Amino acid sequence: PCVGSGFRAGMKRCIRSFSMKMKDPSIKTPNWLWKKDSLVPLNESKDANKLRGGYWKLKVGAANASGFPVERKQKGYQGAEIAFVGRSNVGKSSLINSLLSQKIAKTSKTPGRTQQINFFYQEIYDDKYVVDLPGYGFANASVKVVDRWNMLIGEYIRSRSILKRVFALVDGRRGLMQNDLDFLDFLEEFGVPYSIVVTKVDRIRRNELEERIEDMSKHLNFVQAEFCQPWIHGVSSTTGFGVKNLRNLVADELF
Repeated sequence: PCVGSGFRAGMKRCIRSFSMKMKDPSIKTPNWLWKKDSLVPLNESKDANKLRGGYWKLKVGAANASGFPVERKQKGYQGAEIAFVGRSNVGKSSLINSLLSQKIAKTSKTPGRTQQINFFYQEIYDDKYVVDLPGYGFANASVKVVDRWNMLIGEYIRSRSILKRVFALVDGRRGLMQNDLDFLDFLEEFGVPYSIVVTKVDRIRRNELEERIEDMSKHLNFVQAEFCQPWIHGVSSTTGFGVKNLRNLVADELF
């Protein structure tokens, strides 16, 4: 089925929520292992910016699959891209701007500002893309338009052989919602590697963040997720919390 119908139908699930005590409450880290019985905090990376600096530009804004950049594949070498996606108003554009250290993705207080698939690149690496996908879920648009966006996202996910990882963003204030669960199912179905990124962590209390992470951990174990990276990332575009770790992960996937 197309992604649009999948998001609206979905499967009913119940994720039990309970609080978790960290061994050392003074530790402030943006990542947690979810495959363990107890979530293990990971230290913030002290590595330098691995995105190699340089100015990022918009390669193309694609409203359909025919507008996607040609995938470069040669013997012993191919291009690479990573993509960001999440519910409308999850803070996706702000996070991309923080990761790339420039205001390249348009931000807005109105959900659904991104209405096409935007491919960002550096001229010195013209086959390495950071991809901004339209938001799913609520947006200030008609049902027909939102369904078209969802179908476009699905076509992109299924067709891009150089796609290394999808970063699925979840609003830390709300946790996993039904549209998020449906999209994670979609990624699992098509065997696409992905990572969960909890955004806006500066706007909730620490114990609330730990509960969100625990909920996600329980869900991933319950569905026996195979393609999710075993770390759940917490970030704040406002304070910069966790951005360095995520930036380095993006660079590792691209370069």
